[in-house]
Amino acid sequence: MIPHQLPCIITAGGIPTPRDPLFALTNGRPKAMLDMHGRPMLQWVLDGVQGAACVGDVVVVGLDDAADREALRPQRPVHHLPNQRSLVGNVQAGLQWVRQNLPEAQMALLCSADMHHLQSFMVDELVAECAPFDKLFYYTIAERKTIEAQYPNSGRTFTKLRDAEFAGGDLFVVQLKVLEKTQPAFWESLTNARKRPWQMAKLVGLKTLWRLLTRQLTVGEAAELAGQMMGANGPIGVIFLRHAAVAMDADKPAQVDLLRQKRPMSRFRMTGSPNCLHESDTDEEMPTTKRGARNGEPLLAPQ
Repeated sequence: MIPHQLPCIITAGGIPTPRDPLFALTNGRPKAMLDMHGRPMLQWVLDGVQGAACVGDVVVVGLDDAADREALRPQRPVHHLPNQRSLVGNVQAGLQWVRQNLPEAQMALLCSADMHHLQSFMVDELVAECAPFDKLFYYTIAERKTIEAQYPNSGRTFTKLRDAEFAGGDLFVVQLKVLEKTQPAFWESLTNARKRPWQMAKLVGLKTLWRLLTRQLTVGEAAELAGQMMGANGPIGVIFLRHAAVAMDADKPAQVDLLRQKRPMSRFRMTGSPNCLHESDTDEEMPTTKRGARNGEPLLAPQ
């Protein structure tokens, strides 16, 4: 059972530059406002999170143009914060706002603005899987077979570890005390090193970097390492997604075309779980195994 509604922070500050593949589609406007089936992409994400039973206040960070904000039709008012010009800065600004304005909140959802097919039941399921909410950070991953079953030729970049090949998700759960556990310099360094593997050595050490590059690390070991780097008392939580939509974003023109080929569903039916909604008219197959589980394995990284 979800203890209370969680605030949700949507990062919407990405503006493709002329050198970005999406610039021809966005023409200098935020990627979040890209037209998808007659509505801004961010509108679909807002509908997904605001329709979730587990979500309370919603904070959108990075949408500075008043005309863009007025083009949205949220189900209930949202809070807007100015663009901090970096993903890390926008996340931190959102978490700080939650801490200052919602003192009772202990955890929050982090959400990207380009999950065109995000549905409310997916949000509720993910948050329910985080129980008992004892991790500093819950990271989501989708295995390659999960993504390619629904989105063939997805164009996603996959990470290969010893026991899994996956792409990162775009929806996470984090404790607010992560602001105290980690320093801004750490997040900026980690962000800058994502596509420069040897810079990762400064953060994880050469030995660990070698194990990562040679695919000797397991998901559980990577979770332990991430927990150490973040100052957590133990590993971070890792949740295997069974809904590819939570990991299918729009970073390339081909991905935008792929997402436009399938219109998101908007009608739902209640299941037996008070925290879970399922689609009633989608062609996505609903697995019979436990939500999020992978071949009977634990949903979270081992303790």
